[in-house]
Amino acid sequence: MKNLYHSLLPALALLTAILSCSKNAPDTPQSGASGTVTQDITRTGTLFVKVENNTKASVAPEAEKAVHSLQVFVFNAASGKRETDKFVQASSLQITAPLGEKHVWAIVNHERFMDMPTEEKLKETVSDLSDNYAGNAVSLVMAGSKTVNVEQKDMPLEVNVTRLTSRISLKNVTVNLDDTYLKGCTFTIKDIYLKNVAGNTNFSLDKNGTEWSIMDPTVWYNQMKQEDTPSVNPLILDRNLSINCPEGQAKTIDKVWYTYPNPSQGDSNSSSWSARKTRLVIHAEVVGYGSNAIQSYYTFTLPVLKRNFSYEISNITFTMLGKDNDNDDSVTDTGVAAITLKVAEWDNGTAMTYNM
Repeated sequence: MKNLYHSLLPALALLTAILSCSKNAPDTPQSGASGTVTQDITRTGTLFVKVENNTKASVAPEAEKAVHSLQVFVFNAASGKRETDKFVQASSLQITAPLGEKHVWAIVNHERFMDMPTEEKLKETVSDLSDNYAGNAVSLVMAGSKTVNVEQKDMPLEVNVTRLTSRISLKNVTVNLDDTYLKGCTFTIKDIYLKNVAGNTNFSLDKNGTEWSIMDPTVWYNQMKQEDTPSVNPLILDRNLSINCPEGQAKTIDKVWYTYPNPSQGDSNSSSWSARKTRLVIHAEVVGYGSNAIQSYYTFTLPVLKRNFSYEISNITFTMLGKDNDNDDSVTDTGVAAITLKVAEWDNGTAMTYNM
């Protein structure tokens, strides 16, 4: 499948020469701009920028590709200083800039940046995971840039934007308890969540080889256990699910969670916090053995999580009880853990299978 990207496709680029200052005043920067370069302000170009999406509907939910706001920055390619910017709560805009070589940036689904004097500052700007949830709905932050030479002619411009988040999804689970003392018991999934979740990242799109050049997280959510953080709960937590899983049948889950990239190569189960791998936790309730319901927690360690990559767990097979709580960061001791991993861009997905 093609790499997932959102395209900023200008419908038109009308480049107008101002031949007489007495007849036409020069265009001015957008309101709220600072650090503006006034180079060549007697000649300007107008870019008509539209955000479109070429992701197949069958690949990603509508919420993952929706565009609620767009901010376009035009930076001088030589100095790195901002010449102009514009913000709209829509998927298209028109922006006027001086002629010459520019670095055009597009930021999607983020509140307006009012003070962004240089391209370097934009690259270093940090976003919190909570920025991806707004108005009681998922609103994924995206970013992209492209170098363009603004000339006096109609010129199409395409800027690819990608999501800052990583995507974790669970398709199915299967319960196989008939060969154990739990035969005949009911198995109900109550909660599913991520822990050790990277909570912030920067906008840098520079690449080092084939890897995104991003910061190490300085904010973490659900450190070693499930916490209650309302601003990010909708992105990393599903609770009170009551999903009944019949014996021996694949049960469709189709849940998705979002985290910022977690570059942690090492891992730790220490009770003292340190950067470590992100984990998926499933809390199930088993009824029918004894007089009380049994609480069972299953913890799975995820690989290094990359920006704009999807990690799909195609199936988890439960053959025994997990831990009776999630008060530490230990993983489920299953004896069997077969994992199939294929790293790919968001639209391709990463196939993972756990057996336990």
